Amino acid sequence: MTNYIDTERPVHQKYEALMAKEYNKMEDFKSDLQELIVEDPDYLDSYNTLYSLALSEEDYLGAEIMLNRAYDKALRLLDVDDHSGWSQKLQWKDATNRHIIRTLLNKSLDFWMGDQFAEAKDVLAFLNASNPKEGLGFDFYLLGVSHKKSYMDFINDFTDNGVPNEEGKAWFDRNTKAS
Repeated sequence: MTNYIDTERPVHQKYEALMAKEYNKMEDFKSDLQELIVEDPDYLDSYNTLYSLALSEEDYLGAEIMLNRAYDKALRLLDVDDHSGWSQKLQWKDATNRHIIRTLLNKSLDFWMGDQFAEAKDVLAFLNASNPKEGLGFDFYLLGVSHKKSYMDFINDFTDNGVPNEEGKAWFDRNTKAS
């Protein structure tokens, strides 16, 4: 399996500047993010941020649209289709890949929230296999999906704001030693 390394995207610097900027109106921020999408439709953090904003505003349809656009683009960048599977590694250590990894993680959690365990497991297993020693939590989430735990129960029982708590760490250790 070869390593995928995305190209350096100049729009990334503009995105970072937008994230640091203070906005009086959320609509101006969203508009600037949309402009970044027009400038580079394959830089996925603009979609990821619009996805998060839509979720926070309880605009679930808007969130779904943004996430699906980003996910489809991520699959295209990685040359993945329903027939070929994951043919490349996508490593966090390559900073240019991080916007793609964040998209795949968001979509895997979306699959999980929808009880689409097989789909969530597929994406998380790919991320975990690409980044086995990075400590990014893919293995923790993957175990939860593999045990078919509901997303909300898992998050509430085993994390503090998404970070494994003591009970979650103990559960993970027990279940990884058992397998």
